[in-house]
Amino acid sequence: MKYEEALNYINNLEFFGIKLGLENMVRLLDKLDNPQEGLQFIHIAGTNGKGSVAQYLSQILFSSGYTVGTYTSPHLERLEERFTLNLIPIEPDTLCGLMEELMHALEDLKKEPDECYPTYFEVTTALALMYFSKAKVDYVVWETGLGGRLDATNVVNSSIQIITNIGLDHTKQLGKTISEIAREKAGIIKEGGVVLTAAEGEALHQIKIIAEGKKAKLYQYGKDFKCRLNQIQYKMADGLKWPVGQEIHYSGRLLDYSNLITRMTGSHQIQNIGLALATVEVLIEQSLKAQNSVNLHQGIQMDKPDININPFKNENSCLVPDIHRLTTSGIHEGIKKAFWPGRMEIISESPLVLLDGAHNESGADTLHESLKNDFSYNRLILVLGLSEGEERKKVIQILASLADEIIITSANTTRALPLDVLTDLAKETGKPFQIAKKSLDALKYAMDKARPDDLICVTGSLYLIGEIRPYFSHTIPFKKG
Repeated sequence: MKYEEALNYINNLEFFGIKLGLENMVRLLDKLDNPQEGLQFIHIAGTNGKGSVAQYLSQILFSSGYTVGTYTSPHLERLEERFTLNLIPIEPDTLCGLMEELMHALEDLKKEPDECYPTYFEVTTALALMYFSKAKVDYVVWETGLGGRLDATNVVNSSIQIITNIGLDHTKQLGKTISEIAREKAGIIKEGGVVLTAAEGEALHQIKIIAEGKKAKLYQYGKDFKCRLNQIQYKMADGLKWPVGQEIHYSGRLLDYSNLITRMTGSHQIQNIGLALATVEVLIEQSLKAQNSVNLHQGIQMDKPDININPFKNENSCLVPDIHRLTTSGIHEGIKKAFWPGRMEIISESPLVLLDGAHNESGADTLHESLKNDFSYNRLILVLGLSEGEERKKVIQILASLADEIIITSANTTRALPLDVLTDLAKETGKPFQIAKKSLDALKYAMDKARPDDLICVTGSLYLIGEIRPYFSHTIPFKKG
């Protein structure tokens, strides 16, 4: 099978839309001899932050010597981004080979009396499981697509579940209230599992109820583990200032790190790092328990440059080598190397261009906070495109409040909010705006309008980010004017 054929086959599955439920996945994986069996999953759900937590965890584990498979969605530029082995996207030839094998199972399902037509996401999820099974990875960092309980990824059996936070998003599919959405996302919690969450209020209440019913151990951000910001690292040029990194302090049940450096910016990353490191603590406990090695009655204290590992301080420590590497270097390296494109990403310095897929209300609030507090600029030019959803009116109101000019546009996807609807929403903001039918035209207009001390922020839909980002990474030619 050729690469173009594989892509066309997968892309044509968009016709079947989104179908919540596990029946298709169970039948499909059974045809594939259940590649998910024997893999160790860390399952991540939540409204925002899933991808960042996945990147932190994957980088930490890889930097510690583990083989890591990571499944995330959506992709920005290429389908291969969804499936990474040790942080490297799948090779096209490998993807084609897996797709050819998978197609036999898909054709068999179509021939059965009750025809089964798996969706785009179900097929990519199956591809990920096949890939990681063949690679015999040590850990799979496994991000949900939509929700949790009925999400295709929930066909696996995980020992650790992470629920980042809960906000109003995908309300048509998941429910109209925070409580309803929380119950859906908490559906990934497994019997006897370990759950880590940064959810608050009613969402946390619902998660507690489900965790208790599943006899799962629950650890909460702010109670059992926490992070704080030491300082933000800035870059300054030509009267502009923008963040390029953060120094974080983490304090948990076992670990304490005083100066972790991340190049991912925004206050939300503090919480995401906390969730990732709290997960590492659980992995340490599970590893040591499996080794029957040591009782963790004290914390492992990390405070570079003077590293103290307590109670594993001497050379004869019974701390297994992989855990020792994780705690002494893997965590620092992993946090520092972690990167998630299209999220608070400075893609150009001349003019200054920020990409951020703030596609829901809580994401828009976070971007607004950062634009207000972490950047200095003269004028803010907003390039905005949104996908359909009931909460989009609030998103545009939040994002437009700081803008001096808005350029509304539409990504080339059936999920894009129609321009006439977006125009009406833009009018309600009271801000001057322009309309560009194509994303490239919107970007050209913004770059022509921008003065040296202005900031261009491309935001809203991740589909829009995925279309514009290649022009800066030089995979697609681009000229101003």
